Amino acid sequence: MFDYAQYKSLTEKADWRGICEINGVHFDSFGTDKEFDALPKYIESGEVVFAFTSGVMKQTQTSNFSDIGVNTWLVILTSERFLFMDAALLTSSIDTQSVRLDKVQAISASQGFLLGKISIDLGSRLIVVDNCEKDAVKVIRKGDALIANCIGRGLSLGTYSADKCSVKGIYKKEQLRK
Repeated sequence: MFDYAQYKSLTEKADWRGICEINGVHFDSFGTDKEFDALPKYIESGEVVFAFTSGVMKQTQTSNFSDIGVNTWLVILTSERFLFMDAALLTSSIDTQSVRLDKVQAISASQGFLLGKISIDLGSRLIVVDNCEKDAVKVIRKGDALIANCIGRGLSLGTYSADKCSVKGIYKKEQLRK
C-alpha cells in the first residue's frame, strides 16, 4: 500500500535504500554514487521522492563538455517532477534536467530480458532512458497513474490529500494487475 508519510520521512532522512525497500526493488547505485550523494541538495523543500532508477541517456545540451556519447543518469520521480542527474566523471559538476509532472503526457516502460527502458513523452520531445533495472522500470511506470489521478484533478502531489487524490487506490490496482 502507498504510504505518503513513509516516503516523506525517508526522503527527509535521505534513506534511498528505504525507498527501494518500500518499492520492492534492489538498491543499485552502480555508476550513480555521486548523484545519490548530491540528491538531497537538489530536492526542493517539501518535495518527496517516490522512486528512482539509473540508466543511460545520450548527451544533451546540458551535458558536461568532456562527456561523449551516452552517460549514466539517475532518474528520480518525486511528488513534483522527474529529476534527471548526471555527475561528471572527473569533476564535482552535476548536470540536471527537471520536468514538472504537469508537463508529462505519458510514461512508457518496456522490459527486455535483463534490462528495461523508460520513455517520458513531453509532447514536444521524448526523454528516453535505456538500460534501467527491470524492477525499477515497473515502479517508475506507476508514476503515470499517479500523475493522471492527481495532476488531472489540478492537485500538486506535494499537497497530497487522501480524500482528494486516491493514490492508495492506484497502487492497490497496480498490485492486483501483477
